[in-house]
Amino acid sequence: MMRYVAITGLFVTLMLACSACTPAIYGVPQPEWQKLTDAQRLEAIRGYNVREKLREEQRLRQAEREAKEAEIQAMESRRRQEDMQRQVEGIYRGDAGHYGDLIRVTIQGGQFRFGSKNRSFQPVALKIANGETKRVEIVSHERYATYRAELYLRYLDGLLLFDTDGRLDGNLSRLVYEPGWRRGRSYVVTSPEGRGLHEVQVSVEVVPHLREGEVHR
Repeated sequence: MMRYVAITGLFVTLMLACSACTPAIYGVPQPEWQKLTDAQRLEAIRGYNVREKLREEQRLRQAEREAKEAEIQAMESRRRQEDMQRQVEGIYRGDAGHYGDLIRVTIQGGQFRFGSKNRSFQPVALKIANGETKRVEIVSHERYATYRAELYLRYLDGLLLFDTDGRLDGNLSRLVYEPGWRRGRSYVVTSPEGRGLHEVQVSVEVVPHLREGEVHR
């Protein structure tokens, strides 16, 4: 009776495997499977199940490692962001950073792209610290309508970036720190591929929160 049940169970299993139209049964090529005895087939099934269990255990271990690595990376990213935020706050207070880590930026004249058209816009002025990213609303008032768009600025290690989204990567408008920023310097900026600024006057000036050459830690 026990042998009948085992054979019946094996028959059902084989029928399911064949119905799935797999090229192999429990890892054994179908033509070879037909030549096996019941005992050999049971051994093949046990071996297949052991291999599948090992693969699943490996997959779970790999998933755990990846999850742990992702958690560590997220913690490090949060720590870097918190450190940067503390640095930025210190620069604004005047008790951190270097001379030139705080600048005033004025954006005016020219045009800004709203949707598919360049339009005149209201001037914008702001301060930005080294390590900081700011989102600025650009507004255009015309006779019967008001248009609004966003411009993102990032100032990092002497590089001032402009873009119309928060990624601030790829083909951007950028200005590099130079000594002329001490007393203020103006540029005419046009964004690549018509993204945002079009012949806009951008003025940059260092805000002297520290004396030149002074460094706070």
